[in-house]
Amino acid sequence: MRILIIALLVTVNATAFAQHPVKLKIIHWNDFHAQNTPMTKWNASNEKTSIGGFAYFKAVIDSLKQVAAINHEACMTLDAGDNFQGTAISGFTRGASQIKLMNILHPDAVTLGNHEFDYGWTNIDSLIRYKATFAVTNSNILLPNGKTFAQPYIIKQEGELHVAIIGLTTDDLVNLSLPANRQGLTITTCKDALKKYLPEIRKQKPDLIIVLSHIGVDADRELAKQFPEVNIFVGGHSHTPLQKPLKENHSVIVQAGSRGQYVGELELNIDTDGDSLLSYSGKLIETENSRIAPDPTIVQQIDLMEVPIRAKLSETIGILKKDWKNHEFGKSNLAAFEAMAFREATGSDIGVINYGGIRKPLSAGPITMNDIYEINPFGNELVSFTLTGAEIRSSLEWMMSDKGHEACEFYGITCTVDTLKKEGERISDILFAGKKIDAKKKYSVTTNIFVGTHLNANFGLNEDTHPFSHAGLTDRDVIIDAIKKRKEISGESEEWMKGL
Repeated sequence: MRILIIALLVTVNATAFAQHPVKLKIIHWNDFHAQNTPMTKWNASNEKTSIGGFAYFKAVIDSLKQVAAINHEACMTLDAGDNFQGTAISGFTRGASQIKLMNILHPDAVTLGNHEFDYGWTNIDSLIRYKATFAVTNSNILLPNGKTFAQPYIIKQEGELHVAIIGLTTDDLVNLSLPANRQGLTITTCKDALKKYLPEIRKQKPDLIIVLSHIGVDADRELAKQFPEVNIFVGGHSHTPLQKPLKENHSVIVQAGSRGQYVGELELNIDTDGDSLLSYSGKLIETENSRIAPDPTIVQQIDLMEVPIRAKLSETIGILKKDWKNHEFGKSNLAAFEAMAFREATGSDIGVINYGGIRKPLSAGPITMNDIYEINPFGNELVSFTLTGAEIRSSLEWMMSDKGHEACEFYGITCTVDTLKKEGERISDILFAGKKIDAKKKYSVTTNIFVGTHLNANFGLNEDTHPFSHAGLTDRDVIIDAIKKRKEISGESEEWMKGL
């Protein structure tokens, strides 16, 4: 009898801890930014190599899917947003080019990035409804009728696995898009969206819960601390190339850089009986084109879309003598040139450009139309307004504080900054035309409409009391004209903010 009881206990114990492990491969990417053609980079041997491009990118994804099929693994392809904006074809087609290519690639689920709204929310809404053949998920942006912009979550059956995918877009969309492009939408916090939909999802007893997010790695980590029931965060927005997955609380976080340089591969071992993640491993695979045969269907499609505009984009409009560099606060020769062009085109006292509006640097050599379309893909209108000398000072102080949302380059003034001083006393010696600015005098300022509609976030100014006038010019056209006028660009510029 004692032996029988022990045997029964062993049997019960083994049953209680029985596992049914199933493998799942997740192929993921993010922030493609319409980089349909290959890019050039320097390898470790200081040699030029070709990477990325949609045709090569798809070939890598297809090969990973084939391996999964051979190994009888369940497989999913997930895209964490920002497919639009970054090259000329996206602007010319208002994102339709990317939807066409994505229809061929056909991922299992896509979430929306902030740049999907750059051509207005009705544009992306129409493309999703009438053109896209793949699933789109978003749970924290509401249409004027109160419904979510896309399916708040998707439940997919992959082999034996019941997988839930919930989409999130950064709730900072208010500061990252033009007011006109999101007018009528309600943006809720990602936290509130998860609080609302995760209980619904859990009732359906999925084996795995995935958050497909366009919020950045740091925000993913914060949500992972608050929502331990989420197994995986497949992320985007911060352009972070996580060579290995991060573990935060009970969640695994992955992200694959940007512009198709990498494809992410995440291998999961899931217990379908216990609905738990037993183990995981992940890596990024670089799309180095010398090792890959491009997908012929994609090559043909890109040619059909881009051949009509290639002649215009390949036109050389000037020569750059010194590399244009960006994102060097206070000393970006590229930003300085653009802010100078704004000022020159409108006759304003000061030109201003946000560093985030300039999307790539440029090496010395010929400047083509395509270069400017890639440096300035947004085609934002220029606007002008006035600031007193005192408001210029307060704007610079705000920008140098933790309150400032995005740094900008000013052309037409110089100043000195001391970051060791307390907030509000860091800026000194502000000069205009070689003289100290007059606190009461009004100075005219020209910038792009993105900065003009985000004066509070960038400079702490009340937008209602600083109305702007429309210049009737776009930033890109003004920059192209400034280059053509000079023909040869030295690339030289002086630091306008000294002491950094």
